[in-house]
Amino acid sequence: MGVSITFLFFILGFLPHLIYFRGADQRFSLGFIQPNLLFANIFYIILGLVFLRFGKIKIYEISFYYIISFIFAQISGNRTGFYLMFLFLTYVLFCSNRDKFLFIVKRNWWVIFFFVSIALSLMYSPNNNLIALLDAVTAGRINQANYFLNNFPITLFGNKVTKMYTTVSYTGSVHILDNLYVSLLVQQGILITIGVLVSISVMIKKLKNSIPNEKIDNNLIIMLFFIFGMYGLFEKSPLDISYNIFLLYFSLILKKGNNYD
Repeated sequence: MGVSITFLFFILGFLPHLIYFRGADQRFSLGFIQPNLLFANIFYIILGLVFLRFGKIKIYEISFYYIISFIFAQISGNRTGFYLMFLFLTYVLFCSNRDKFLFIVKRNWWVIFFFVSIALSLMYSPNNNLIALLDAVTAGRINQANYFLNNFPITLFGNKVTKMYTTVSYTGSVHILDNLYVSLLVQQGILITIGVLVSISVMIKKLKNSIPNEKIDNNLIIMLFFIFGMYGLFEKSPLDISYNIFLLYFSLILKKGNNYD
């Protein structure tokens, strides 16, 4: 109730519009004294709602809380609270829908890695210590992906970007997009990206449901696609059949009716 009243008074202009800065990043309090207090209120409201609904909560509800947490984290600039909320909601999702959760995760590795890539790239800031650390670990790939997402529009049919790199003449720097998922979205567009992700998920599902064979364990197939998907965070080769012949091989398996010979 207090949060609703604060928002109402803020909208009506009775409470000041306070803007804080962390480096170059702006943080908004939306009527609260400090941005962290804004997120703290949302944080505990979500915790309470999930607590009351635990055991009966649906996936769409948890997805809604993910989105709300992300939006208010971006507004308030609160990173710690968002990371903790992400961990909490993921735990609840797993506990409440364990079998369904495991099934969805196993067949949608690439979809998960896609959203992780886009989220990290959009959230990149040199002032964000955690993401800056991840960027350093990945040899600057998050920063590079952020550059392309900010400089090329996301369209249905993609952009023509020669060799997926561009040189900034006045700095002499070269921007190279190695991330498979951001590359798909920027260069090929929304439609082809969706098509690729859906096709891979369908392939994984069909291979997982195929008859077990003494030559190839189905769980090994799942792990292979996990490795391919993770590799896509760093390189575009998992979709290139001149490198990854497994895609061609598995396609032939499905076409021949699960014949592994």
